[in-house]
Amino acid sequence: MNEILNYLYKIIRRLTGDERLLLNEETVLEDLQLDSITYIEIFIDIEENFAFEFDDEMLLIEKYPTLQELSEYIYRKTYKQEKKQLNNNVLS
Repeated sequence: MNEILNYLYKIIRRLTGDERLLLNEETVLEDLQLDSITYIEIFIDIEENFAFEFDDEMLLIEKYPTLQELSEYIYRKTYKQEKKQLNNNVLS
């Protein structure tokens, strides 16, 4: 989970242009006051890096009050993908 959080810190700092932005797992995303384009860029970056797609209903920033909750969603999605691939390999 720490790897996911560290990745989130990195992309948020890159996209905001503020390398000194203080972030932690309890950071409230809405408090960052990012515009909607930046949120979309964050979601796209996450999808590309972690090789999954957000469920449509989960593309609302309100679904992730904190970075911890966003990282937990990413973990669940990537774990499901890995488990699905493992099951497919076993069945082949």
